[in-house]
Amino acid sequence: MKQISISAGEAQNLKRQHVKHELLDYRYYCHRQEWLSEKIARLDYKLSGAVSAAPITGSGGGCSAVSAKDSWITTALAEQEELLDEKRAVDRHVNQVNAWLDILEGEYRKAIYTYVIVNNCNNADECSKELGLKNSKALFRAIERAISTILEKN
Repeated sequence: MKQISISAGEAQNLKRQHVKHELLDYRYYCHRQEWLSEKIARLDYKLSGAVSAAPITGSGGGCSAVSAKDSWITTALAEQEELLDEKRAVDRHVNQVNAWLDILEGEYRKAIYTYVIVNNCNNADECSKELGLKNSKALFRAIERAISTILEKN
């Protein structure tokens, strides 16, 4: 297999692109994190015995209540483990962006949050007005400086 080499400039562009994509995905990951937490909590509640795992079957029901209950618990534990693994991955994304936002101050933080995270890189003119900037070019400069700050301090 051939070795791939890229210039320092290309590497920097890839890093900038990565930061932008993580910032764009932040809201999705926050919602996903909340949903996963709720789903895991519901499973914990069921597994703690708060919800009956299986109905008791009469004779000729095909399987006993014990085996149905064990099967349900095994399935629930496997699902819970998958959800916990996914939540750990989602937490890493959310924590990374939170750390980046903590690096930024004032205008840069507001610009990233308002334009990239809340508005998903849409409505630049409206966001500029909301932030008290002269025009969208000033907003784009603030976004680029914010990303540069993240890359410098990271």
